[in-house]
Amino acid sequence: MTSALNPKAPLAFLSPLPQFVSAGRPAPLRTLLPALIVAALALVWFPAVVLLVDRLGRWLRRPRAALSVAAVTGGAPTALGAVLLLEPVRAA
Repeated sequence: MTSALNPKAPLAFLSPLPQFVSAGRPAPLRTLLPALIVAALALVWFPAVVLLVDRLGRWLRRPRAALSVAAVTGGAPTALGAVLLLEPVRAA
């Protein structure tokens, strides 16, 4: 429902679609296969994400795991910023 109501979702789907659709047949037939592929992928992907989040949710509720995640998500951007900051120094 979220993807269907998001105005960017149809644009993201429709913008690359013409390059995968062959000419010569009616438009509904040309777009049916890519639409079925997207629907099949969504039927597999979203339940997989739900199951993964369910399993990870139990693990992430542990205080030590939550602290580890906070350290990584705070440390990674800091490290990236340091690398970008030192890049001109290393290039010289």
